[in-house]
Amino acid sequence: HQYVDMNHNWAKMDKIEIGGLEVYFMGVRLFSKKLSGVWPHIRLLKEKCKNAYDDYIAGNDISIYET
Repeated sequence: HQYVDMNHNWAKMDKIEIGGLEVYFMGVRLFSKKLSGVWPHIRLLKEKCKNAYDDYIAGNDISIYET
């Protein structure tokens, strides 16, 4: 769970709980916060998901997207 207390200023970032995120498509791990230690850049992850989907539909090997 992630939350931010909007009644306090942004300097109090200790109020944010740390979480995890794993993104899989057809058994291929596209992103892992657990392995990378960082939250994903959403636009880049969206593009990776779209590219993996497009390649899957085209019958291509999507294991190249494995993180």
